[in-house]
Amino acid sequence: MELVKKELKINNKSAFLVIGLFIITLILLILVYQNYGRKSLNVSQETLNEQNETREIEGGTKLTEVEISPTNQPPTIPSGSLKFQASVDENSPGPKFGQGELNPADPQKGQKQNFKIELADSVGVTKAEVILSTDNEEKDYPLKLAEGDSRKGIWQAEWIMNDSYQTHYFVIIKAYNKKNESKVTITLR
Repeated sequence: MELVKKELKINNKSAFLVIGLFIITLILLILVYQNYGRKSLNVSQETLNEQNETREIEGGTKLTEVEISPTNQPPTIPSGSLKFQASVDENSPGPKFGQGELNPADPQKGQKQNFKIELADSVGVTKAEVILSTDNEEKDYPLKLAEGDSRKGIWQAEWIMNDSYQTHYFVIIKAYNKKNESKVTITLR
């Protein structure tokens, strides 16, 4: 009986030693992980604050807005004139779109920009407009018939670019006949 108790005490001591070492290892791993996480978060937060706007929202929470792209750079817009083909479903009851042009596609602030689009409709286009959406504003410009007639013609408008378009830049083209509307979006950024 005494021999069994002695073996049991040795096994208990070994078990306590193994459990103790396991707990110490676990605590060390937790401390290392917490310290690593804190350093990573601090570096990331400093980088965010240098490159992006931080603002305070409800309850004192700080919100940093970040636009993410593969290189954190906006897509390149071709310089000069941009020609495009716009279309809607051929069964759509509204006017049909054809070839269009935005010239220049990359205007400087204060520079004139021209827009034109081919429109066709069996009963005739009654009205057309283009909505220019940029970083800080959205403006509506009426399109005027420049060539042809209301059944098939080229509609155009021009404006002065007064806003930036670093992250947000598209045009919405709307055309109407007596009963229906057609709409298409051309996204540049």
